[in-house]
Amino acid sequence: MRRLTLAAAVLALLLAGCGWLGGAGDPGGAPGGGQESPGDAARQEAEVRRVVEEFGRRLQMVSLLGPEDQVRQAMEEHYGPYVTPQLLEAWQADPLSAPGRTVSSPWPDRIEIDAVTQLPGGDYQVDGRIIEVTSVEQGTDQAAAVRPVTLVVRRVDDRWLIDQVTLGEYRETARVAYESRAYGFRVALPASWEGFTVMTGSWEGRALVDDPGAAGGPVQAGDLAAHGPLLRIRHPAWTAQRPRQDIPIMVFTLRQWEDLQQGRFSVGAAPVPPTELARNEVYVLALPARYNYEFPEGYEEVEAILAQSPVEPLPLTPNQAEAADILASLPAPAAPAAALLEEDAGAVVGWFTALEAWLKDVVLLPNTLQERGAEADGGVREQARGALLAYFGPEYAGGILDAYWVPASPGEEVYSLEPTEAPGILPFMAEVQVLSVDRSQVVIHAENPPPALWEDVTVTYRLSWLEGEDSFRVEAINIEGR
Repeated sequence: MRRLTLAAAVLALLLAGCGWLGGAGDPGGAPGGGQESPGDAARQEAEVRRVVEEFGRRLQMVSLLGPEDQVRQAMEEHYGPYVTPQLLEAWQADPLSAPGRTVSSPWPDRIEIDAVTQLPGGDYQVDGRIIEVTSVEQGTDQAAAVRPVTLVVRRVDDRWLIDQVTLGEYRETARVAYESRAYGFRVALPASWEGFTVMTGSWEGRALVDDPGAAGGPVQAGDLAAHGPLLRIRHPAWTAQRPRQDIPIMVFTLRQWEDLQQGRFSVGAAPVPPTELARNEVYVLALPARYNYEFPEGYEEVEAILAQSPVEPLPLTPNQAEAADILASLPAPAAPAAALLEEDAGAVVGWFTALEAWLKDVVLLPNTLQERGAEADGGVREQARGALLAYFGPEYAGGILDAYWVPASPGEEVYSLEPTEAPGILPFMAEVQVLSVDRSQVVIHAENPPPALWEDVTVTYRLSWLEGEDSFRVEAINIEGR
């Protein structure tokens, strides 16, 4: 028995020396030696996954743009248990090379693992994605932004720690886009913006000095020298009680943009000009200066969206270039919300008279284009509709064009003007007076001495006010007594 026991002991020592038994050479204790059982490999992979996932949940705890001492402390507290000392030291020296939080929204919520691979020597490579969310995606499987990440996890003193992290470029997660055929651009948006709305208004440029050579005629300093569309893409979670940051886009013709750069006029009170986002053959698309000066909810998310250059120019037709020049030259009236609320009859009459004169010019656009050797194609129709939306509700704007613009031939997207009287009554009336004013409607009575096409009419403008704003749109115009 003693001989057998001794022989067994000798055999065990030999086997251990050859690495055929577990112990010091077992990869469960120190990777890289000997064979491992399927159970050991599964346990190791599970532990590696746990470390990476726990680390991913800590990313939102570290603000990389904070004061240096606070960043170092936050990394020590939240990253220290999961990364090697060497990696932690490198990140503390250069915080922006590390994953973490850079804005308050969106923020890194987790790491989703795509693959775990054991490397030669026993380390593990983990390929995954950092999922960033806003309050809209939080608690769901959706993402506001996604960033690829590759991690190398190493066994150090009986613990699995992250030793290398390689960050990829943010990937486009947008399944949503706003596309403007009228102005030739597309904006990629995060999935959380599904259901967005677009508010259409206008920007105004005031002359900085007397300018006898202005495109629309001589102007004096302070006069309205230029105007154009201002579009605001609005988040679906926006409410009047809890407004969120819009994505505002100013639309300039190329000539207007050049005049702005040369100081012929200024836009807004900010001492800096708008920032160009993109341009096509006809328009420059720009971001208003200090657009987020009130820092509403979601402004960091909008900053993050804009940082990814989401505005893509789209081609426009030569007809649209001509139409853009014509529309920019029309004297668009400024919105009279304050005068209307104060029931200033003279200002209200003046504004609605100017509005009808402008509306008539927009409707006559096909004729004006024809005089220039161009046509009102489908893109031009969208331009005209876009211009109308600054003052009229969508249904009425579309109805006006349907009533007066007809296809030049069946199946062709070229329009001519219906041979009938164009809209616009007040500019032709001799006497005009306000009968009543409130937030829902304005009633104006107008007369002409006989004989006249319109001798005695009453025009009712039905209004809708934009939620949370002191501005309105005309939803319908009813005329009696024509």
